[in-house]
Amino acid sequence: MWFDIIKLHPSSDYGEDSRPKDKTDEGVAYTKHPESTGKTAIIFMPHYMKSLKKNKKSKQIITTEIENTLKKLVSGSGNYFWFYLDSNVADFSFGMIQIIRGKDRRIPRTEIKLKQLLDEDKNPYENAILFTHSNTGEYRKSRRKGQYQYPSNAEKITINFNGIKKGHKKRGGNVIRKDFTPLNEMEEWIQVFVNSVYEMQRKLDGAPSKAKNWFAITNIMQMISYKGKGAEHKDIMKLFREIVEIIETKYKNGKELKEELDKIIQRRKGELYQ
Repeated sequence: MWFDIIKLHPSSDYGEDSRPKDKTDEGVAYTKHPESTGKTAIIFMPHYMKSLKKNKKSKQIITTEIENTLKKLVSGSGNYFWFYLDSNVADFSFGMIQIIRGKDRRIPRTEIKLKQLLDEDKNPYENAILFTHSNTGEYRKSRRKGQYQYPSNAEKITINFNGIKKGHKKRGGNVIRKDFTPLNEMEEWIQVFVNSVYEMQRKLDGAPSKAKNWFAITNIMQMISYKGKGAEHKDIMKLFREIVEIIETKYKNGKELKEELDKIIQRRKGELYQ
């Protein structure tokens, strides 16, 4: 199961933090305050921490050396990073990190902005390093098994293992096609896709000609919801493609709308895990 993988735990320097409440997950984050005003906080987000309660494989604790490696990322321009959860060359399990720069940025999977998090002196955080997600090396689902590929839109950092493990493939391609398979839970992909479509509602609904198309789209999204967690991947993907086809062929500017949907999905996918 996904919660059985080796994890990197917060140390005793991290305190329980109920402020960055996840939209869907129970539990709390663990935060290490910035060492000085205007610096960077490190936060183990609830979605990451949720699995630690059932984790029996590892008690690896974050170290000062790892923290210093992460803090160097803040001065760069990258936002999404990943790292291996252990040094075993046969284990492709990896964790995801997101860098939040600037007090007005929203913290992913929450309703709050970074400036709403205050340090012990009541000063807002300037930046934050977030442990957001983790993936098992292998999955077994609906009599299918395979290996989770590492993310193409995130940069590898050296924690536990230097370089890419032999045989570990990179995820790539158009997210609306086959790129949905590597996510840990199908329901999470459904959340990303459906919320992305609803974000575009103002452009897809309105005039009578648009309203007819929007009605067809929402009907399909209801079908996706009815299928639930036990749905076959191929069935969900077929419905996804039907929605994309409506957007691309039934609207005058369908090609532009489809490209916009692609970008929204990429952004939401990054906010959810990456």
